[in-house]
Amino acid sequence: MRKILIVDDEEIICDLMADSFRSRGYDVMTASSGDEASRISLDNDFDLVISDVRMEKGDGLELAEILLKRDPQYPPVVFVTGYLDTQANVPSNVKKIFKKPMRFNEIASFADELFKEAA
Repeated sequence: MRKILIVDDEEIICDLMADSFRSRGYDVMTASSGDEASRISLDNDFDLVISDVRMEKGDGLELAEILLKRDPQYPPVVFVTGYLDTQANVPSNVKKIFKKPMRFNEIASFADELFKEAA
C-alpha cells in the first residue's frame, strides 16, 4: 500500500484530501506544518508528500528542500497553493504544483499516474 503525507495548515483541506486518498486505498498521514511534517518523515517512509506552500511553522518550500537534502532519492513532492510565485525557486523533488482551489480528484489522478510510472 502506498503511503502519502499530506501537509496543510488548514485542517479541513488536510482532512478532505486525506479522506479522498484513503477512499482510493492509500495509507495517509497528515501534518499541519512543514516542521511537523519534517519530524514525521524522520520515522516514516512515504511514497509521496503533498504540501501547501505557505504555512506559518515551516513552509512547503523549506520542507521540500529538507527532504531533498536528507535523501536525494526521497519520494516526490506535490505542492497545493494559492500562490504561484513559487515557480522560480522550486526544488527538483517537486513534481507538480496545483493551484488552490483545487479538485482532490485531480491530485489523486496525478498520484495514481506517478505511481504507475514508478512501478
